[in-house]
Amino acid sequence: MHTTNEEPVYETITAADFQEKMRHPGYVVIDVRTEPEWHSLGYIYDSRKLDVFNADFEKEVEKFDKRNAYLVYCLKGIRSVEACKIMAKHGFKKLYNLEGGLEKWEGPLAK
Repeated sequence: MHTTNEEPVYETITAADFQEKMRHPGYVVIDVRTEPEWHSLGYIYDSRKLDVFNADFEKEVEKFDKRNAYLVYCLKGIRSVEACKIMAKHGFKKLYNLEGGLEKWEGPLAK
């Protein structure tokens, strides 16, 4: 777990743990890849698309309910770490990064 001032910021979890958390209410899945990646490579079912490189990313994140837990992913797990750090800066406490991103995902994808 990555922490700041002794408070949890985000946790990097395996694909199996990510899938398990998705089964429970209160978890929101966020795909932080670009629009072309979303369409060409597919995405995890029920995920919300929010490109971390978009200039409005932080503004859009502020609209989310901070009481929810967020499962965040990208292609390799690098941009999702950045997204988790940004979200933590905005007061989110329950953030989970998919280790290895979609490259390590073994579940079904939507297109």
